[in-house]
Amino acid sequence: EKGNFEFGISRICKCLEPYDQKLGPDTWFYTKRCLLALVEKASKHMLFLKDETFHEILNFLDEIDENGCKMSATIGGDTNNDENA
Repeated sequence: EKGNFEFGISRICKCLEPYDQKLGPDTWFYTKRCLLALVEKASKHMLFLKDETFHEILNFLDEIDENGCKMSATIGGDTNNDENA
């Protein structure tokens, strides 16, 4: 373990700032995949996080929660189902 996961997660947290402009369904989809991979490795004790990284992730998730409730939950294109009926 050379800290690659910690570095990658910190880069993800930083690259989505400002959250109100860069957070969307597509970016959240791929961000969520990385976070879930981290959780999976940590749950299998294959990865141990520093307290600093853990707190950074918790702060990031709090910010995402605050800003994420303002975005739509649809990925990709058209959300109008009336035209498809």
